Amino acid sequence: IEVPHGRLYYEVHGQGRTLVLLHGMWSNNGVWRRVVPELAKNNEVILLDHMGHGESDRMRVPYSLATYASDLGHLLDSLKKDPVILVGFSLGASVAQEAYFQNPSRVTALVLIATPPPYKFHWMIGISFVSLLEKLGITTLKKQTIKALGRRYSKGTDKTFIEKSLNELDAYDDDE
Repeated sequence: IEVPHGRLYYEVHGQGRTLVLLHGMWSNNGVWRRVVPELAKNNEVILLDHMGHGESDRMRVPYSLATYASDLGHLLDSLKKDPVILVGFSLGASVAQEAYFQNPSRVTALVLIATPPPYKFHWMIGISFVSLLEKLGITTLKKQTIKALGRRYSKGTDKTFIEKSLNELDAYDDDE
């Protein structure tokens, strides 16, 4: 579907009350594949790829929760879906909350999984510093994210899962 920020890919499965499943950053709707058959037995399940992810276009404006939520609103308008249950994982949980704040009457429930914390001041300084280093050609945000994720998840986590995640992340362009 064409939305103000590009072409948004989506799928609809099943019938019943409407669940919208929102994936996390550097992912796509495929993360929900294993649960869709069960959920679609009694529900209409809408999967989508956020802009810049999966089959959707890259965003035509700077990425933000507001634009992701706005695009979701346009999709729901197009499909004439109100109210819905928003199920979000990580970035998707943040998008679900933003969509609720933009239009609470269209959401009957929020299911939030691994919701990121609000950005704290020191994190914003860190991202700004890495952005400066990126402009100077010293490093990229992607490289620093890969390092940080590798450190954070290396203890007590299945190494093959970590490697798969880091390899998928490495496949993205630095601009993305």
